[in-house]
Amino acid sequence: YVLPAFPAIALLLGQYVEGGGLRRWGGRVALGLMGALSMAAGLAVPSFAESQDAVPAMVAVTATGPLYICLVLAGILLVAAALVKPQAGTLAAGVLTLGLVFSAVCALPAAAPYLQAGYLVKHLPTPLPQDARVAEWRTYSQSIGFYTGRRMVLVDKSGELSDRIGKPDGPAEWFPSGAESLERLARERSVLLNLNRENWGDWCRTKASGLYRPIAANSVYVLLGNDALIAAMGLRPWPLESVTKPPVLLPARTQAG
Repeated sequence: YVLPAFPAIALLLGQYVEGGGLRRWGGRVALGLMGALSMAAGLAVPSFAESQDAVPAMVAVTATGPLYICLVLAGILLVAAALVKPQAGTLAAGVLTLGLVFSAVCALPAAAPYLQAGYLVKHLPTPLPQDARVAEWRTYSQSIGFYTGRRMVLVDKSGELSDRIGKPDGPAEWFPSGAESLERLARERSVLLNLNRENWGDWCRTKASGLYRPIAANSVYVLLGNDALIAAMGLRPWPLESVTKPPVLLPARTQAG
């Protein structure tokens, strides 16, 4: 819903540049500030990559290398443009934009396995049973529904869908409350359950947790299945103690593997 604003912003900026805005003191100051912020952000990237705990430090440092180079180089170009040739500011800004896109292309594939629920579902070794229900407890990840192609059962997490509860197209079976609803669901059919790592401790203290076992996990999410799902898909669950503090990546595995 923000995209329609970009053409108007582009026209306004184009008019400002064509009118000599970058040669005025305000344009020069803006270029200099953008360059300084870009360099400061770039210099902070390596320390952030080493200190964060969601992705292994070596993976994070390697993946963010292009981002570090992009921010520092673009910052130098922006500051130089502000001091020497303001008209080159558009070229420096273009280098920054293209560099950010290239950096994202390099970093996201390395980070996705540790951060995205969709990655865990996408790499399930066998298809979900036809009668399986896909549920989430205290979280809502759109990628789960995308990769499974199933309607989600949202337990204790309706979010922006709360206004549909109680309506004809929002029956209570899709928006139940309490972990006991997952206990009932596990006794009725095969269930794939997704939850956030921050709720792992609370989940382990529920009665329903005894009916589910981890089948995949990363630094942010844990996928669990009940016995019916695990048997139907031929999966080999992970021990509870395998779900440790991040960074962690436990892909789904079969009994044969």
